[in-house]
Amino acid sequence: GSDTGGSVRLPAAYTGVVGFKPSYGRLSRWGLVAYTSSLDTPGLMTNSVADARLLYTLLEGHDPLDATSLKGSAKSPSRWNRTPGGLALQGLRVGIPQEYAVEEMSEATREAWEVGAARLRDVGADIVPVSLETTAAALAAYYVI
Repeated sequence: GSDTGGSVRLPAAYTGVVGFKPSYGRLSRWGLVAYTSSLDTPGLMTNSVADARLLYTLLEGHDPLDATSLKGSAKSPSRWNRTPGGLALQGLRVGIPQEYAVEEMSEATREAWEVGAARLRDVGADIVPVSLETTAAALAAYYVI
């Protein structure tokens, strides 16, 4: 599917699968009907991170039929490399936006965030609180774009 503002990642999060939006230009947009041309990116939905990595590796690269696709191959994301003990994220810092913990968030969602953060911490990531002060204006800006 295509992902502009979460059309792949959000349904994946809601259904427990992996949603991956590659960087703009890494996957060909040839044949894609764009919602907003400068933001749309083909995205992947898979059952696992390993499947997302495999599919991305097969699909990424320059497409002469797509003027927005980048020339040259991206290096395989080292953060996806597996170790015998599982996924290794040492040295990766993951920010948890404090503004997203809104009052309306269900307890189940809040617990899922905590479990996700704990899992990332367990495989070596450094979990840090961050502030995205412009979050309140983000939706309005998105509609303007």
